[in-house]
Amino acid sequence: MPWHAAPELRGVSFARLVRTPWRCVWGADMELEDGDPRRGSEMLHERDPRGGAPFANAMRLRTSKHRAWDELRVRARHHEFVRYEDVARDPRGFVRTFCERFALPRRAWFHDVTTFKGGRDRYRPKRYEPIDAEDLSWIVAELDHELELAHGYNIRARIPELTP
Repeated sequence: MPWHAAPELRGVSFARLVRTPWRCVWGADMELEDGDPRRGSEMLHERDPRGGAPFANAMRLRTSKHRAWDELRVRARHHEFVRYEDVARDPRGFVRTFCERFALPRRAWFHDVTTFKGGRDRYRPKRYEPIDAEDLSWIVAELDHELELAHGYNIRARIPELTP
């Protein structure tokens, strides 16, 4: 769910979603008062910091965020790059390791998250159709492969004809 996505990105096919320029707007998915003047306006801080334009697509946004996280390693002494799938695979192990690494106290209890975004609705994982081969090839071409590898993602391996 593209929570802050502009209207032109909502309810479209996956193929169109990944190929459309990425814009974020202040909107209904946020805790804004009805009269808040930001509602419906673009979130300018979500534009490409290298020129101020909207990102060409979601893949370019991803690459920019990866680069920003890499730069954080230089600016912040205490940081941790965390992949969702690693935490989801072993949340207790992640918390244990994280607390040990940063010498943080750890509670004896651990609560599994069973609701959607901490609310009252029960979390139910969605099942998605596999990504079409043409879309996956396009996505791979838009990403910075070396940067993806540095963050533990080998997306080229998902497409046999692209694997060296």
